[in-house]
Amino acid sequence: MEIVLVRHAEAEDPVQGRGDFDRPLTRQGQADALALSRLLPNLLQKPLAIWFSPLLRTRQTAEFLAPSLHPSETRSCDAIAEGDLERLQQEWKFLAAETLVLVGHQPYLGRWIRELSSIDLPISKASTTILRERKGTGKYQLLWHARPEMLARIAEAEKCSRSGKF
Repeated sequence: MEIVLVRHAEAEDPVQGRGDFDRPLTRQGQADALALSRLLPNLLQKPLAIWFSPLLRTRQTAEFLAPSLHPSETRSCDAIAEGDLERLQQEWKFLAAETLVLVGHQPYLGRWIRELSSIDLPISKASTTILRERKGTGKYQLLWHARPEMLARIAEAEKCSRSGKF
């Protein structure tokens, strides 16, 4: 099984009258999530599922990813917002998908990557980490990690490649 950990894209700052739960993505956050949605289909095994925290910014990030990934399941999962990796692991044991995309928050994503793979990574907004389980060990190996700046460069390189301009 592959686990893809995606930190939500950039969200608006908290404002009075609107709680942390309801912070939407900024325009830059939307652009980063869109760039990620264009790149991930080439990297992930199918079938896949997308689980996200119930907070608006993670739901919106997942909504950008879903149309290009064609998940067999998309759902909100409280355990992501609560940072409860143990509960998530119990739930994903019964998942039929080969790949699980988890859209969540820091500091939990960084902790989960460290717990699953023993690797420390910088987890910026819209960063993505792909881990693959080592059969029968419960440990995961790092396959891929990208930050938004890297995604932008990859997208630009692909655009140049398509147009024939290197």
